Amino acid sequence: MTRRFWVSVLVLTGACGVGSATAADKAEFRLMAKGEPAVTVDRQTFSPVVIKALDEFIAYMNATQKRTDYTGRAPGEKLWFAVAGDGSSGAADALMAKNGLDRAKLGHDGFLLDRMDNGEFMLCSFSPKGVLNGVYKIYEKAFGAVAVRPQDGLDFPEKFKDEKPIALPYWEKPAFRIRGLTLSGTKREHPNENMLSWMSRVCFNDGGASLQGMGEIGRLDDAYGFNRFMGGHAFHQLVPPREYGETHPEYYSLIGGKRVIDHHGSQLALGNPEVIELLAKRLIEFRRQHPEADSLPFGYNDTWKDKANPFGWSEDACDVAMDSPKDIPPADSGLPRSYSTRYVKAANQVAERVCKVFPDAKIQIYAYHFQMIRPPDCEIHPNIVVSFAPLYKCCHHALSDGNCPRNRFMNECLRGWAAKTKSIFFRDYYSSVNCFAPLMPLYEIRDEVRYYRELGLMGMLPESRGDGPNGANRRGFESKARCGADRQYVYHWDSDALHYFTLARLAWNPDEPLDEIVRLFCRNHYGAKVGPLMEKYFLRKDANVRASSHPGEVSPGDDGAVRATAKGKWCYGWNWNMPLGRYAERVFMTDKPSEVEKNAMPLLEPLFAARVAATALRNQEVRNRVEADYDLMRRYLLSFGYELKEALTDKPVFMRKGFKDAEAY
Repeated sequence: MTRRFWVSVLVLTGACGVGSATAADKAEFRLMAKGEPAVTVDRQTFSPVVIKALDEFIAYMNATQKRTDYTGRAPGEKLWFAVAGDGSSGAADALMAKNGLDRAKLGHDGFLLDRMDNGEFMLCSFSPKGVLNGVYKIYEKAFGAVAVRPQDGLDFPEKFKDEKPIALPYWEKPAFRIRGLTLSGTKREHPNENMLSWMSRVCFNDGGASLQGMGEIGRLDDAYGFNRFMGGHAFHQLVPPREYGETHPEYYSLIGGKRVIDHHGSQLALGNPEVIELLAKRLIEFRRQHPEADSLPFGYNDTWKDKANPFGWSEDACDVAMDSPKDIPPADSGLPRSYSTRYVKAANQVAERVCKVFPDAKIQIYAYHFQMIRPPDCEIHPNIVVSFAPLYKCCHHALSDGNCPRNRFMNECLRGWAAKTKSIFFRDYYSSVNCFAPLMPLYEIRDEVRYYRELGLMGMLPESRGDGPNGANRRGFESKARCGADRQYVYHWDSDALHYFTLARLAWNPDEPLDEIVRLFCRNHYGAKVGPLMEKYFLRKDANVRASSHPGEVSPGDDGAVRATAKGKWCYGWNWNMPLGRYAERVFMTDKPSEVEKNAMPLLEPLFAARVAATALRNQEVRNRVEADYDLMRRYLLSFGYELKEALTDKPVFMRKGFKDAEAY
């Protein structure tokens, strides 16, 4: 056998000083040497997620360098992957101790990259997911390479040539324990592989889960190390009417003197001790089958039938006895009747029984819709996790904006829950009815994520849908995911990709400036030539939406009362005021067609320049990406009656202007 020995010499610069360095005193890590890969990777922990980390390290090297021949073996340095604290790697334990890091300091998903005593390098974490996060952060740190959209994969516009050395030791940890998307719009029983890969690559760690999809999800999620904070509307799955409807009708809501067993417009009789025992029994059995579940679902049915009692809460005396007088608001308050006290008391009883068998088990509940979003008048069991889902919040003002009438109520509710427990994550609604306009502007995402941190929340899992084509990833389910055709999934991500990317960045580091996030997105999506032009376009568009939404200003006619359904002149919601034309009014800061051309020009100038630059590159993929943004802008202009000339020009030319006295040409 022929043995090869590699000698590496590095020149240290910057804070580490200048001069030659041997392996013993090296204080930086590099991926490349003389334009070639210079790292051999191997693992000391044998878990599916660590194996995935090795695969991703290799995939990123090939993608960033536009090559196909790197296999993880290269002349140069040795980089080990390992998990600390689980007995799989004494070297990882020692490296963590050397740097004074433990689980409390590094968190669940943080990582450390440093030189070992023998001169080799190690990427380690206290979880396999942390090792995987470290791979992505290494390539971001070295090249500025990040995955920006699921359908892009690792198709970067160009080769990354300029590598920055990584000063050691290098470690990071995320700001939030829960970071991800609830893929309601992508049937989670049949997950979209592109979505899972992208979520992993932006360091999300959760995609939501439900009772129906747990088995199939588990097989795919194993490789990514995702959490399994299970939610979903589960009452009639845990106590199915087909199984108990005839034999035990008393398990279901009594409404108008009759037991309503149908899923639509009915809940469970939570004051019935047999129901509590059955719910606990079912969740205990589920946990036995799925010990990997991070939480168990205790979500009430999402049903609509009777306007007087839309969710179908029981009127049985044993159920009503669980309520609090505070659940019934004053008649002139504008607040709805609340059932959260009854619901949480029942959850407390179930959690107590489940935790006798599984002390670490978590029970997930909803704070959802007007009837259930107000905090309960009771304590909350420490093993309960709250999914705060403000269905009808205003989406152009931060929840903490006291001048927004709708969010003033939502925020009061959130603070009420947060006063009772910190085990809360925010389940927002990024998946709007309109496919062509982002629901959450960038500034609002930033302000809210920072507010979550201020309140000490666990994180965020907003509702979303998969990237297309066929984002539902299952034929026949497109309409259930609020998209009636494959192309609508693509349009949704055409308009929202930057916003989802921004959420991912801020979930890791809420202090990252928006302009840096937009710059990173544009560099990786459009390339070095076109990216700066698109950066100007996106930042100007977000500034326009901010200006026309008047954050921090009192809405005209707002009397300051706390009313659940109140909304101001400038408010904008998930399924109200959502026509594309209303969004176009925000983009162009006017509702008058005669003012659109003047206001649109600062947006159109960088967009048109980007189209010309993309064409000059002769890179069809980059051109397609810019054209997708141009197509959306065309729609915004058309809502005011403006039509752009289709010929490729460096300046916009209108074929038609949308006001009465305009001359068509």
